[in-house]
Amino acid sequence: MGKVEEEELIRLSNVDKEKGQLNGWNRVAPCPRHRPRLLAKHGRTLLGIEGLPHKWRNDVRNWFHLLIECSWSFVLFLFSIGYLGTWIFYAILYFIIAETKGASTNESRCITEVYDFASAFLFSMESQHTIGYGTRHMTTECPIAYFVLMTQCIIGVFVQTMLGGVIIAKVLRPKKRKQEMRFSDVAVIGPVDEHDRRPALFIRIADIQEKLFLAESHVRLYIAQNKFAPNGDKILVGLRDMNVGYDSGWDRVLLLWPVMVRHVIDEHSPLYGLNEEEMREKDFELIMTVEGIVEATGMTFQARTSFLPEEIVWNQKHGGAVSAFQTAAAMLSLWDEQLWLPGNTTWEDLASPAYPQRNDFMFTLAIGFLMLVGRILIESFVFLPIGWLGGWVEGPLSSRILSHICGGFAGKSQFKKVAECAYRFTYYLCAFTAGYFVLRTEPQLASVVDCWRNWPMHEVSAKVWWYYQIETGFYWGLLFSQLFFDIKRKDFLQMTLHHAITILLLWISWSMNMVRVGTLILFSHDAADILLELGKLFRYAGWDTALAIDFVVFFFLWTGTRLIYYPFYVVRSVIFEAPSYLMDNFSWWNLTQRPIVARALLVMLCLLVVLHVVWTILILKIAQSFSMNGGAGVDDVREDSDSEDDDKKKKKE
Repeated sequence: MGKVEEEELIRLSNVDKEKGQLNGWNRVAPCPRHRPRLLAKHGRTLLGIEGLPHKWRNDVRNWFHLLIECSWSFVLFLFSIGYLGTWIFYAILYFIIAETKGASTNESRCITEVYDFASAFLFSMESQHTIGYGTRHMTTECPIAYFVLMTQCIIGVFVQTMLGGVIIAKVLRPKKRKQEMRFSDVAVIGPVDEHDRRPALFIRIADIQEKLFLAESHVRLYIAQNKFAPNGDKILVGLRDMNVGYDSGWDRVLLLWPVMVRHVIDEHSPLYGLNEEEMREKDFELIMTVEGIVEATGMTFQARTSFLPEEIVWNQKHGGAVSAFQTAAAMLSLWDEQLWLPGNTTWEDLASPAYPQRNDFMFTLAIGFLMLVGRILIESFVFLPIGWLGGWVEGPLSSRILSHICGGFAGKSQFKKVAECAYRFTYYLCAFTAGYFVLRTEPQLASVVDCWRNWPMHEVSAKVWWYYQIETGFYWGLLFSQLFFDIKRKDFLQMTLHHAITILLLWISWSMNMVRVGTLILFSHDAADILLELGKLFRYAGWDTALAIDFVVFFFLWTGTRLIYYPFYVVRSVIFEAPSYLMDNFSWWNLTQRPIVARALLVMLCLLVVLHVVWTILILKIAQSFSMNGGAGVDDVREDSDSEDDDKKKKKE
């Protein structure tokens, strides 16, 4: 054992009796078994002041701050009573004035239209808050009423200012912020570090709030101890400061992660000269405070805790906490590469403009809004004039256009249904045509497995970029119109779920550069939608022969794209072929294996298959109706009625 370690052992074991006496410790009078705390662990003071003359008078003088410290329930109760009390008090005065100074005619009364307590209460409330009198107002007949009104204005301003100030001060005070400070349950005593073997007291503090940072935070450590006079009397010495680095700047802490506060037990320490057994017999309490400034409000707060001798552990150290904080922060990151990319790829690898950028997807919201506005304009200035020229729309054309722009686009009329179908038919036809010209040179159209080869290093051309953005914007527009404008059909929930899943699929596929499989899904879905909307137009026009031909072609095209190509080519490739290209030994069942988001993509692709099956059942019902009616008068089973007039007829029936 070295000389320094031997000296420290002697100091801690208190071989030298004089060292303990220097700090006032008397070993003859041990501490009682039950130690009353001066400060609770959460920081509340447990001492009360007795014998103070006129204590209640001092409390009343500081009434504002006492109100701030009251509970929210009491403050809200006082807030309500303050207003109701002034309203009722002055309502009583106004009612008395109106009754005692009243007159037979309304013009000669002190307060017009005040005949009972209810009208007096309304007049009192209107006067105090300057809402406006209306028919109730004060006349020049009673000067006493002027004085009552002036006092109410003055007292009303005081009440509003006081109660409003209490509410604002209570909201802004950092009481909740200090509750987010955490102290270790125990303090430990051990060597400073592996090189410095001097004993030290360690207390760990942490700020669990990750978004509201503290400025100018610093710590203090005090000891409240009792000493014994030579005659044996017990003396409460009070607080004594314990050095936690204020002379070297260690007391100022940056609470971005858990921090260890250290007090070296040297000749200047109040704990100097005590060993473990003797420390547990002494009557003292360590009090730690943390002060800081809340950046959001600029207000200062103080958090406190305390440690009794039995809450001080020797020859131990606090466990690690920083690594746990870092792991939790990483798990909360939305764009963690582990969620989106394979193991050998980073976001920096996809930073080139040749690859999809995550921020580009924000353009789809603007495109969706523009397409929604464009739809209203096309319905108003293209489809309405066509219907008017064909004799299908009655009335003056200009008034019909103005009515449609001002809200008719969200109505329930026959033209609304026709215009809605015509717009979708036009879009699907253009989108399918554009999709063919965009994808005919892309490898995934000929082989689905090319969606996964060399993923995610798939460059996106300008035409694919625009195709994806416009298609996604269109589905945003459909979702907005489905929720707020379009006619609510029986498949409203399925359609809303379909649009939401489609947008989420497109966002995920764009973010992780699975654009190739996304283009295949869009292209295959647009084909059947063309004939679906065209068939609706034939139905509304009453062209049964064209409707019958369209329905037969649509049914085969729907079956081929939605029930054969999509599930047995696209989804099958995702389940069985994609894993071997995504990562080595990739398995869909290993939920923690990267990329994790790919599993959400698979789940939503399967949900689309379920929706296709549900819609196929509806189509089969239409086919049954089609065959029973001999190919005429096919109704859309999703619709309750064709127009508002139909609804009225059904209600009468």
